[in-house]
Amino acid sequence: RDILGNMDGDPNNDGGVFALQVDQGLETGEQDNSNISGSASLNYDVNDNLFAYIKYSRGYKGPAFNNFFNAQNGENLLGRPLGPDDSPNFNGSFTPIAPETSDAYELGFKWTFDNAYVSVTGFRQEYSDFQANNFIITAGAVTTNLTNAGDVRTQGIEMEFVADPTENLSLYGGVTVADAEIQDQCASLSATDLEAAAANGTPCSTNADNDLPFAPKVKGTFTAEYNTPLTADVDLEIINNVTFQSESFGSLGEPDSQRIDGYYLYNASLGLSFMDDRYGVRVFGRNLFNQTYIVATNEGGAVARLPRDHARYFGVSGRVRF
Repeated sequence: RDILGNMDGDPNNDGGVFALQVDQGLETGEQDNSNISGSASLNYDVNDNLFAYIKYSRGYKGPAFNNFFNAQNGENLLGRPLGPDDSPNFNGSFTPIAPETSDAYELGFKWTFDNAYVSVTGFRQEYSDFQANNFIITAGAVTTNLTNAGDVRTQGIEMEFVADPTENLSLYGGVTVADAEIQDQCASLSATDLEAAAANGTPCSTNADNDLPFAPKVKGTFTAEYNTPLTADVDLEIINNVTFQSESFGSLGEPDSQRIDGYYLYNASLGLSFMDDRYGVRVFGRNLFNQTYIVATNEGGAVARLPRDHARYFGVSGRVRF
């Protein structure tokens, strides 16, 4: 029986995409790789309030397999050789994805004051054979495929802070400004693969300077908490929070149909805590300005994935500490 409940084992049933294909043998594969990775940092206490550091890291993510379509290769799945309308990078479920390596650099500063903490970090990461999910067309259906996205670079600045301006008020949050771009998506392909893709009518595109999927250039959060005693055993808690991010894309290549607009959310809660915070009850509201937004798209942008907070809602929560 396949995942849709059919028992005939027909590889063409359900378009040939979701059928189990019990009449064909499954493929197997294995990879054996080794790697040495590590990091080194230099730390310096500039003064009593300022700490600085510089750091280098070498990262590694091992090879992977696209274990989907029940491990069938492309030709078995379709019942014919791959053609010009099929994605050229769909070359078999058990063709391994190359290992991903990265070089990361950081320069950071951290300030500590009597009632505040601030950190600022500049970073740059360079990836080779970056492993990314990509949307492809197979047998007329949109699916996700793990692929090597070639050479990728991310860089930016991250800032975080915590402050207690008064005994009852706490402020904290952070902002990240980052640029994550593909340098050369074709860098992961061999000369033979490049020639085969061109001969198949789908030459490789470098997608140079295109943003990585789900990589907004600006993202941040800010929270204000106010706590004050009402009685000897009861405290009032008021929390206000804002989160935001700029636009991004749901797939490689920056397709306009899979553009994810930027958004901001305002959340708030009003609560009571009892007996030194052993018990608590809270009324909360999420997305109070009712900003409709999505977090991903597929089916060429025809289907949007909505999070729980895509529309305003309210609730009550309680807690007990043991």
